[in-house]
Amino acid sequence: MENGVWDAIHVIEVLPKDQSQAEYKLTSTVMLSAAKKDVFRLEGSLTRQAERQSNSKHGHLPNVGAMVEEMEGDMRDSLQQVYFGWCCQVISAIRNTGQKLPSKLVQDLKLKTL
Repeated sequence: MENGVWDAIHVIEVLPKDQSQAEYKLTSTVMLSAAKKDVFRLEGSLTRQAERQSNSKHGHLPNVGAMVEEMEGDMRDSLQQVYFGWCCQVISAIRNTGQKLPSKLVQDLKLKTL
């Protein structure tokens, strides 16, 4: 990789339940862009939601921070498995070894990339 960008947006809703409990609703979107010279460019986004009830007697910031960190970690793992796993699969499948690729493989790749 020569150039990569990870950008994230987190929107949180806090609903107080009583003096010491609150419900937290988090919506997170990450946008990923990675490129290697003129060889390939990979871009994508992923949105996830989570809800949690937590003790809020020490304030909301510790709860929100923990939720955001956990969500970003989960999303990073998902993107690594899905996008980079898929990218490696495609590159391996289309690597030219001097032989013509089977037409079924070419057709499958066309369908999956559209």
